[in-house]
Amino acid sequence: MLDESTRDENHPERDGPAWECPHVDGSLAAIRQTAVEVLLRPAESFRRMRVTGGTVRPLLFYAVMMLVSTALYSIVSSFTSGMVNSFINTLTGSHLPLRQGIGETVAASACMAVCFVPMVYVFSGVNHLFVMLVGAGKNGYEATFRVMAYTGGSIALLSWIPCVGLIAIVWASALQIIGIREAHETTTARAMIAFLIPLTLAFIVASALAAFWITMLGGTLGNFGEPFPTNEI
Repeated sequence: MLDESTRDENHPERDGPAWECPHVDGSLAAIRQTAVEVLLRPAESFRRMRVTGGTVRPLLFYAVMMLVSTALYSIVSSFTSGMVNSFINTLTGSHLPLRQGIGETVAASACMAVCFVPMVYVFSGVNHLFVMLVGAGKNGYEATFRVMAYTGGSIALLSWIPCVGLIAIVWASALQIIGIREAHETTTARAMIAFLIPLTLAFIVASALAAFWITMLGGTLGNFGEPFPTNEI
């Protein structure tokens, strides 16, 4: 844990989250308390969150939570796919595998977590660009990174649960807006605009690409209905 020398001298009122507090006993207790506070009391949590001190601790929190989440997701997916395959085997007489090996499950979880970890830097950079564009980047890139890391890590506790993923995505969006507002000491409107601009741009690009591929596919399929050219003699 961090000692008192890590306290943000420029923001003495910011002494959280629990993951970075020396008075919380044990890493597991600190992780649990941090996740619960971010999920259930986001405004208070991000208002007290340090905005300086490095990215290592937030990144470690994010990495641990993503590893646990992907492992649980892989186990649940393995179990549910086994049930589906068993049902198909009963109906068709097939011999589909009923369960993925535990070694494969652990390996897949580790690979997924490793891939997710560096992306938090990229997503934070993109998000912070629009935070600055709306004039809300008071406390710099690190504050945005910390919001993204603690939000992503905390919401990972819910994202692996079947039928809860969509709710988790919606709540994660709300957490990011609240986090940006509190970390950069700005307004809800600016934080929301900074969040919605890249989301809107991504939707427009995705829609344009989808329309392009649909048009191309439609043209390709239309060619099949045309008669083959014949040479007249």
